[in-house]
Amino acid sequence: MDLGGVNVMAMRTGAVSGVVVDFRRVGAEVAEAPSSDLHPLGEVAGFEVFATSTGAAQRLLDVRVRTALENFPPEVTAAWMESEWVLAQTQKQTNASHWDAMVAPLALLADAARVLPPRSEVGLRLPLEDLPPTRQMSDRQATADVEVEGAPVGVDAATPGQPTLSVVPDPTPAEEVPPMVRTGEPAELPSRGLPQARGVVEQRSVGADDVDAIADGAPPRRRSDGTWVQRHLDGHSAIFSDAEADKTDDDHEEGK
Repeated sequence: MDLGGVNVMAMRTGAVSGVVVDFRRVGAEVAEAPSSDLHPLGEVAGFEVFATSTGAAQRLLDVRVRTALENFPPEVTAAWMESEWVLAQTQKQTNASHWDAMVAPLALLADAARVLPPRSEVGLRLPLEDLPPTRQMSDRQATADVEVEGAPVGVDAATPGQPTLSVVPDPTPAEEVPPMVRTGEPAELPSRGLPQARGVVEQRSVGADDVDAIADGAPPRRRSDGTWVQRHLDGHSAIFSDAEADKTDDDHEEGK
């Protein structure tokens, strides 16, 4: 469509948001400059990003937004999200082939725009007219009284003549519900462990062994296995008197 002499393609997002996000292609000539309430966020896929809420716009920039901006044809000079619409602006020399190429990226932007926070003064009403009813509903305005902590709260229909929700009592009375009867014996549940006995095993204490413990606190026994030589160190050293005992009589004669 033509919006103020500019070719624009628009798509609904399905939810009204008070955050405006503006994408402008780098180097492209755009008729209007960003307004004073739009804050710059940087560059994404060749587009400069501006937004009225920087935090919400940072959460918006995911892979869907980057993919949409990369797949826009070069004829798209700007795109923005405002209220419940996503719009893309093109040059004047565009044709049907360019418009067809804009549909898929614009749908990605419309899907990603649901991340933006909804407008606080707009209630999220369930579109009951788009849903198939389970039973025929009356068209008159109805009020459903719901007990909340003992206080009745009235919920009026949003628009007269539209299908409304109402509290319907349970068709089955409570006294007709059969009582739950528990069985006396517990049910056998499947198990992977099966008890089996193989052969005859004598009863013995768990952990008992025929081998004595290595460290039981008893004093060690001294064993004489013939490999030890016991030395008596109660006397003096004999290294200086050994030579006198080994001398013979001839040695004594020569020494004289």
